[in-house]
Amino acid sequence: AAARLLKDGSVRWGPFNYGLQHGEATEMTTTADGEALLLVGHGYGYTQCCAPFLNGKLYGRLSRVNAGTGSREWTNSYDSGGSKWIKNECFGAVAQSDGSIVLSCGTGIEDCNGMKGQMKTMCNQNRPR
Repeated sequence: AAARLLKDGSVRWGPFNYGLQHGEATEMTTTADGEALLLVGHGYGYTQCCAPFLNGKLYGRLSRVNAGTGSREWTNSYDSGGSKWIKNECFGAVAQSDGSIVLSCGTGIEDCNGMKGQMKTMCNQNRPR
C-alpha cells in the first residue's frame, strides 16, 4: 500500500493497496520528472495485471503510480525463465533523465513451497538443479 502525505501530515491520497496487481513492494522511488512513483518488488503469477503467467511462480515487478492521484498506471512482470520454483525478485530502480528506468533484479530459491516429488526432495537437500 502507498499513501501521499502533505508536509503537515495530512493525507493527500491513499492509502491505496496495489497488492493484487503488484505484490510486495520492496522499494519506491520517483521518476526523474517527479510525476510518478515507481514501486519495485515481486509478486506471484496469476494476478489481475499479469495473467496468464504461471500460477505460483514469483515474478519481479515494476509498477508506475501517478504521484498526483495515486492511481496505478501500469505493472510489468519480469523473470529469468526456468521452473516455477525459481524466485524472481526486483530490489531497486533508478529513473533516468530520458524517462527510462534501470531495474535491479535477481533470482534465488528461498523455500521449497509448491514443489513435489524429486524436485522437493532435492530442494530440501539444498541441491536444486
